[in-house]
Amino acid sequence: MPYAIERFQVETQRLYGVLNQRLGCSPWLGGDHYSIADIAAWPWVNCHVRQRIDLANYPAVHNWYERIKQRPATAEAMLKIQLY
Repeated sequence: MPYAIERFQVETQRLYGVLNQRLGCSPWLGGDHYSIADIAAWPWVNCHVRQRIDLANYPAVHNWYERIKQRPATAEAMLKIQLY
């Protein structure tokens, strides 16, 4: 089991690096505009604490994450999820 956990951690860090590189070149995953790519990826990044990922190590991802988190629709959806 420790091997599986370590492998997951390494792969997760690699994928956050890929996201960080992309978001370092563009404000949104799909380019200049918020799109379904951002909507689909954000819930995975929202689990960063459970994944043991410190977003401070991925500044472009952190900025992107916070911008989406502040969107009214995201805030409303997160409130509804907390009710369950």
